[in-house]
Amino acid sequence: MRKGEFYRDPFTRIQKTESCWIWINKPNSGGYGIIYYKGSWHPAHRIIYMLLRGPIPEGLELDHLCKNRRCVNPDHLEPVTSRVNQRRGNGFAGINANKIFCKHGHLLLGDNLVKAPSRVRAGHRNCRACTLADCRNYRETHKEKRKEQWRNWYAINKDARNAQKKQRRAQLKLKGVRL
Repeated sequence: MRKGEFYRDPFTRIQKTESCWIWINKPNSGGYGIIYYKGSWHPAHRIIYMLLRGPIPEGLELDHLCKNRRCVNPDHLEPVTSRVNQRRGNGFAGINANKIFCKHGHLLLGDNLVKAPSRVRAGHRNCRACTLADCRNYRETHKEKRKEQWRNWYAINKDARNAQKKQRRAQLKLKGVRL
């Protein structure tokens, strides 16, 4: 350690338990330990990992295998992609990505899995059986409404359609087509 890199020796701020190394200094708002290093605050687990194991590979982030955010034990940290880290987590992305059954008990695997197009809801997974049931239900509940909308449109546009028919007939007569 070069002089001036740390405000204090970082290894005096670690409380070693049977498995985890708990960062005893203040955590940030996300619950991760933080350390003042080279003029700014950084996540403690990243700095300790870099000191003991070397640089974190480009494009990867550290995943806490022990799920303890204040743990800085490099054996509990694994460099992974952001997507893998989210899938392993306890947030909405991780919980939903790990589901294998829909809310009605159908399997979310193989032919029964429907993925939403990226422009609609990227990564959203549905069960084919439930999707078909939802479509059927929507058609049935909206059948009368659609009929009514069609009747209204037909009544509103009746005069315009009749005028178009007359115009087409007149054009055909000019061309010499017998009706």
